[in-house]
Amino acid sequence: MKLLTTLITVLALILATLSANALSQSASDEAVWRFQVFIDDRDVGTHNFMVTTMENARKVTSEADFNVKVLFVNVFSYKHRNQETWQANCLANIESATRMNREKYAVSGQLENNTFVLADQADADLPDCVQTFAYWNPTILQASQLLNAQTGILEEVDIQPVGSETFAVNGVDLSASKYRINLETGYIDVWYDEQTDTWLGLETLTAEGNLVRYVPIQTPLQQGSTT
Repeated sequence: MKLLTTLITVLALILATLSANALSQSASDEAVWRFQVFIDDRDVGTHNFMVTTMENARKVTSEADFNVKVLFVNVFSYKHRNQETWQANCLANIESATRMNREKYAVSGQLENNTFVLADQADADLPDCVQTFAYWNPTILQASQLLNAQTGILEEVDIQPVGSETFAVNGVDLSASKYRINLETGYIDVWYDEQTDTWLGLETLTAEGNLVRYVPIQTPLQQGSTT
């Protein structure tokens, strides 16, 4: 089934997965993103992010829940939960668990003596500052490698600015900066509010030409936050 193949391919790409003031203390110490996720015009589920800023670190929780039904029969399910701790703009800890139908994945790692170590991958050649596909953090736009939070693989990326576009959030048109994250397996387009650098959404095309869209339900802009 093409749609099922599409979902399996794209979820590993997007959920690698998934922030100029990402380090600044906002009016609220908690920033929330909530997205409705579509494959073409089909609503497949939600993906939510919560970033809590503390004195010397940020705690990040990401939860995705997707289901695809054909003739009322559930043919595909995907659940992903990822918890990260960041110090400055570098990853200090990660614990993720993913279930794709009956397949299970897990990634665990932490900073030890200024070196990031992944469980079961002690020999992995990781950079001094490890970053995941943390779309909420615009500093990743300067990266050449990003850690896939589903597979634990360090992905090579080439990130390029595309230009300014209008991006709608809950019916309000915002001026946004668009970037393309190029990977070996495809690309991801991401948008950020031009005034605050707040992440607004993402899109990608599958190999079969299906459009995957993250449509924002809530962003920190609605909270009065610019994290």
